[in-house]
Amino acid sequence: MDGGIKYLIRQFKVINSDHILREIHERGFFSARPYQLGQACDGSITACVLALFYRFCQERSELPNELLRAAFPNQQLEADWTDIVTTAEWQGVVYPFAWNGDAGKGLVKSLHEINYHALAAIVSDLTEGGGL
Repeated sequence: MDGGIKYLIRQFKVINSDHILREIHERGFFSARPYQLGQACDGSITACVLALFYRFCQERSELPNELLRAAFPNQQLEADWTDIVTTAEWQGVVYPFAWNGDAGKGLVKSLHEINYHALAAIVSDLTEGGGL
């Protein structure tokens, strides 16, 4: 929709597209888009934040799945970055022109917003140690 997306966090016993769309229209929550670094969490921003993290990794020649595994060593994580980026870009996401200090801080804040605290700590270490 104009200026954002509407989302609903709910489980359905039966998948019926018409019913689900009606529920989203009637009871869904609005989330502003395009998503910007540091935007508050509202339950819909995970793909956008992870797409930003992926772009950060690309710019810095880091391997995103390795950083995920370092952050969450007790979980077997292997993200499908193509799907995540496609979803985020469909929703609307603003990538920073350069990964400077403000962008790095915004990414750390965004990762905290989605409760990826351990990954935020790793990114913070990379940005502080990497001269951002």
